[in-house]
This record gives sequence, C-alpha cells and structure tokens, in this order.
Amino acid sequence: MAENNQIDIEILDELIIGRVEPHIYAFTTETIPNYLKVGDTYRLVKTRLNEWRKHFPELQKKFQEVAKVDDETFFRDFAVHKYLENDIQKSRLLPDYLESIPYYSNEFFKDATPNDLEDAIIDIKDSHENNDTKYQFYKFEDSHIPIVHTYSRTETYEPRPNQKET
Repeated sequence: MAENNQIDIEILDELIIGRVEPHIYAFTTETIPNYLKVGDTYRLVKTRLNEWRKHFPELQKKFQEVAKVDDETFFRDFAVHKYLENDIQKSRLLPDYLESIPYYSNEFFKDATPNDLEDAIIDIKDSHENNDTKYQFYKFEDSHIPIVHTYSRTETYEPRPNQKET
C-alpha cells in the first residue's frame, strides 16, 4: 500500500506546480572530476537535477539550501559564485578543459565543496544584515529586479547656514 502511495505522490509532483522557494543546489559528476556545479532554481531541485541528468546521467547531488535571507528577500547563484571566485579563489571550468564535455557550463568550480557553499551562504546573509553592497539581493514581490542599495544613515549633522535660512 505504501508503495502505491509513493507512486501517487511522484505523479502529483509532476502535475502540480506551485510556488517553490528559490534554492541553491550543487552536484558533482565524474564526467568533470573535481568540479562542483553550483546553480539556482525556482522549481523543485529534483526537477532541475533531472534536467541536468540528460547531459550528466550519473550526477550526484551534493548540496541544496533555500536561497533566502528573510521572508521578503532572496539571492541568486551569482552571489555564491562571487564568493567562490573572489573570497576563496575557486576557478571556473573553462570551455577547453576537457575535449568531450557533453554540455559546457561555467557554473562548475574546481575543488569547491558543500562546506564552501555553506560558508558562502553565511557570508551572503551577513552581508545582507550589515547592509553592505558585496552581493546583489532581490525582493520576491519584484521577482528578479535587483534591490537598489540604500546606505543606512548613522550620523546626524547640523544644517549648513544656507540650509537654516531656507
């Protein structure tokens, strides 16, 4: 009986599409050894990985995490990529690295690990909390329109004489 219920749920997963939280995901493949592919999706991670399996049938999921900093704000895989490249100097896969790559993507990072992705997300969340401009953030209500960064005012100044006159 439980087996039939599992099959029914899998069928429903294919038929029912609702709002899914954005996720960062990562996988490895022996086709491109020692590289971690890092992406994002608004769909089920399982669905996105199955699309990648068309090119890399033996891929292994290594990471999945919600890409939100709060209930209104999310980040994209670009932020994680920025951390990997700039903060911990992980290099991207180059098109001519292997002769027979079934599908090229520059989202593969050499020697990156799931722990690196966890550290990236911590750094991204800290950046948002500190209101700095290191990463780009997006509001759910505005979809993929980047948030314009506004600095928090920390000082109060007396008006200049011409401002007082006005």
